[in-house]
Amino acid sequence: MGEVLGSIISLGLPVAAVFLWGESLREMWKRFIRRGGETAGRGAYWCLTSGEFVRVAEGGGVLPGGSGDVYARVYAPLMLLLTPILGMVFVVFLPLVLPVMVLKAVAVQGWRFIGRRAPTGAGRL
Repeated sequence: MGEVLGSIISLGLPVAAVFLWGESLREMWKRFIRRGGETAGRGAYWCLTSGEFVRVAEGGGVLPGGSGDVYARVYAPLMLLLTPILGMVFVVFLPLVLPVMVLKAVAVQGWRFIGRRAPTGAGRL
């Protein structure tokens, strides 16, 4: 879960570029999102469809996979800054989420139990 959330947050940099530098969404999309089989510049890319990380060496290269594979560029310095924050969010919210999930499961089972025990002949003479 941390990897997925981290990659989503790393995509926040391009979104900030839209607001700060006036870059259009189409230009931002072309720079940070690639498809399998496209040429890509040097760097690390995360495949959003399979979850694997791919490194492209100096001079660029072709991303593996077909046109159905979507790759997002991942910036290592940004991830190094965000990793402690993501860890803190995980540690703070896990104790809050767990009881909510348990209460929901108990409520669903209770609702099913009540639904099975409803009288079937109510209202008949």
